[in-house]
Amino acid sequence: MNETVERIVDELTWNCGRFPESAMRAALEVGPAIVPPLLESLERVSRRPNDVPNDYVLHLFAMFLLAQMRERRAAAPLVRLCRLTDAEIESLIGDVHTENLPQILASVVGDDDAVLRELVEDDAVPPYSRAVALHALACCA
Repeated sequence: MNETVERIVDELTWNCGRFPESAMRAALEVGPAIVPPLLESLERVSRRPNDVPNDYVLHLFAMFLLAQMRERRAAAPLVRLCRLTDAEIESLIGDVHTENLPQILASVVGDDDAVLRELVEDDAVPPYSRAVALHALACCA
């Protein structure tokens, strides 16, 4: 990871009590170079949701940045996130789950909405996440 990307990731990793606007802009400017650490963050929280410290926020910024970049590789960890329990999802992303996740998912799945259909049809997926997937399908249409 180059020095610029490392600095941006450091600024986005922990809650500092304010929105890191300059770091978000810088992340978009470096483009593909920032994608690997953002994907790694999403992978980590989706696989080990109970190990995420309370003030860790990189995964939240990663969701929005990767959606902005239309990064298809973000779909798998985001779908995995939707399969977590309601309590785990609430702890990890709060209101982003119902307020922004449908648009984020629609941005990263592209033309392949099969994963969204699977979420909607899977009774084991929490109801809010099924509704999120349905909303994402509507966004894709």
